[in-house]
Amino acid sequence: MTNFLGPEMLLRIPALLLAITFHEYAHARVSYSLGDPTPKWQGRLSLNPLAHLDPIGLLMLWLFKFGWAKPVEINPNYYKEPKKRHDVSFCSRSNCKSLIGVCQYGDTKIGYPS
Repeated sequence: MTNFLGPEMLLRIPALLLAITFHEYAHARVSYSLGDPTPKWQGRLSLNPLAHLDPIGLLMLWLFKFGWAKPVEINPNYYKEPKKRHDVSFCSRSNCKSLIGVCQYGDTKIGYPS
């Protein structure tokens, strides 16, 4: 069983908060830049982790290492080309995850030289 108060879990918290926050912010920002005002109306154009955290999803992430954040609602009807732009919005999430992964890998290599 995992030690929930051990150093592994304490070091994981900031990384998870950053990953969740930047992932949802990227999705909201791309949708907003494509013309959809819904993320702004919902207050999701923020780097504040509290705007993106789902309490149940965070608890599940803590206990079972599987969780979720509040999904960013978008309305593709605001886009000029809804199908094409929805695909661009969808791809932005994957690109953000890749960037976060590269940054975390770099931190690990710098923090733990071999």
